[in-house]
Amino acid sequence: NPEHERIAGERLRRRLAGAHVSLSSDVLPEMLEFERTSTTVVNAYVAPLIARYLERLRGELGRHRVKAPILVMQSNGGLISASSAAERPVTIIESGPAAGVVAALRVARECGYANVITLDMGGTTTKASIIERGEILRGSEYEVGASVSVSSRLMRGNGYLLRIPVIDISEVGAGGGSIAALDAGGSLRVGPHSAGAVPGPACYGQGNARPTVTDANLLLGYISSTSLAGSLRIDPGLAEAAVREHVAEPAKLALLDAAHGIHMVANSNMVRAIKSVSVERGRDPAEFAMMAFGGAGPIHAAGVARTLGIRQVLIPRAPGVFSALGLLHAEVEHHAARTVLTPTGAAAMAPVEAALEEMRADLLRRLREEGFDPARAEIARFADLRYRGQSSELTVPMSDGPLSEASLRALEERFEQEFERTYAHRGDTKAFELVTVRLVMRVPRRLEHGADWAAEAQAEHARRKVYFGPGHGQLDTEVLPRGALGAAPRRGPLLIQEYDTTIVVPPDCAAAVDAHGNVVIAVGA
Repeated sequence: NPEHERIAGERLRRRLAGAHVSLSSDVLPEMLEFERTSTTVVNAYVAPLIARYLERLRGELGRHRVKAPILVMQSNGGLISASSAAERPVTIIESGPAAGVVAALRVARECGYANVITLDMGGTTTKASIIERGEILRGSEYEVGASVSVSSRLMRGNGYLLRIPVIDISEVGAGGGSIAALDAGGSLRVGPHSAGAVPGPACYGQGNARPTVTDANLLLGYISSTSLAGSLRIDPGLAEAAVREHVAEPAKLALLDAAHGIHMVANSNMVRAIKSVSVERGRDPAEFAMMAFGGAGPIHAAGVARTLGIRQVLIPRAPGVFSALGLLHAEVEHHAARTVLTPTGAAAMAPVEAALEEMRADLLRRLREEGFDPARAEIARFADLRYRGQSSELTVPMSDGPLSEASLRALEERFEQEFERTYAHRGDTKAFELVTVRLVMRVPRRLEHGADWAAEAQAEHARRKVYFGPGHGQLDTEVLPRGALGAAPRRGPLLIQEYDTTIVVPPDCAAAVDAHGNVVIAVGA
C-alpha cells in the first residue's frame, strides 16, 4: 500500500521547496525492507547530483542549438530518457560497464560465439561479465562500494546493496592507474587506490610519484613510450624511479621482476572478478571464450585467460572505446516489478495477471510520455521463484500468454534448471513460491554504422625488448599494427600496437585476425 508514503512525500515537497524526495514505493515496489531502504537511500543520495548534471548538459546542448533528446544508459544495458534518469538515478550507477557488455553481445552474436566472458579494464577498475548461450547474464541485486562489487548473493555485506535490474557484472579496483605498494607485512598489493586521470600514472609526469600498473607495463615493454599515436608523451624514467623506490628496493627485487610482480598481482585481481561471475555461479571459465577491451584489457587478457584455463581470447576493433559502441547500439528499455508472493498454482494467478497488466499499462504510458511509439515496443516477462521455505529466489523467463497449469509447470522447470546450474543440485521439495513478477519493455532503435567506424591508426613495424617474466626473460619482440597481422596464426611473442591500446601475445600463444576484424589469440598451456 503506497498511499502513506505518497502523502508523506507530498507534505515534504510542500515544506522543503526544491528538495528531492525519493519514495520507496516508486523506487522499489517490492518487499524486503533492508533492500528497499538501501536502494531508496542511494537513489536519494545521487539524485541531486545527476539532476544537476543532466540539467547543465541539456542547457549546454540548447545553447549550441542541439535539440536531440538525451538518452542515458542504465545498469541493465538499456536506455532511458534524461527525465526518467533524474527521477530514478539508482538505475544508472553501473551504466558504463553495462555498455561494454552490450557491445560484446553484439560482436559475439555476429561472430558466432555463444559463451563469452568479458574483461573490461580501464584506468581505475576492471569489470567482468558473462554471455551464456547468446544471452547476457542478468541479476536483480548489486553491491557498490566494496572491494569486489558484484550481483552475486554468495558475496554479501561489503558494500551498499541495490535491488535493481542489472547486467551481472563483477568489478574490482584494478586498472591502469591502480597504485602498487608493499603492505606492512611486505606483500605486494595493487589497488584499490588509483592515481585516476589526474594526476595519473607516474610516467605521465603530472605529479604522481607512486607506481601504477601502467608504469609497470611501460617498463616491461608492453606499452610504447609514444602513446596515442604520439599525441601523449610518457616518461619511462619517471616510471622506473617510482617502481624502484616503492617496490623494487624495499622488496629487494630487480626492477623488471618488481614490474612483472605488479603486472601479475593485477592479473590475480582480475581473476577474482571473473571467478565471481563464473565459478561462484556454477560456470567453468574454461568453457568460455574471453573478449577483452578497455584501454588496458588487451595487455593483460592472455595472462588472465591462461590462469583460468581459457583457450581463446578475442580483441574487438577499437577496444579502448568499445563501450561507446555498446552505448550507440543500446535500445530504449524500461523495467517494472511487483511483489506478488503466491504459490505457483493456477488458482492463485488472478492477482499475478492483474499486476502484469498494471505494469504493462504503466510502461506503455511512460513510453508515450517520452515520445516513443508504443506500437514498436517489445515486451518480455520474468518471474522470481524459490522453493517454499527459502528466503531468496532466482529470476527466470516467463512465457507470454495466460498463466495456465502447463505454463506454470514450465516456469518451475526453468527455475529448477537455473537452481541446479547455480548450486549443483535440485531441492527435495516440489513446492514453489512466485515472489515477484517483472516486465521489460524495449523499443529497438536499429542503428547501424558503416564498416569504417573503427578506422585504424597506421603504426609502423618495429621491434623492442619485452620482459615476459623469469621463465622467459627479456625477448626481442616484433611490434606491428592490426592490419599487418593477417588471417594466418602467428606465434608469439608479439605486440599489436593500436591507437588506444596494445595487444600482448605472450610466448606459447598465437594470434590472427578473423573475418570480422577481431584479433583472436590462441592461449597456450
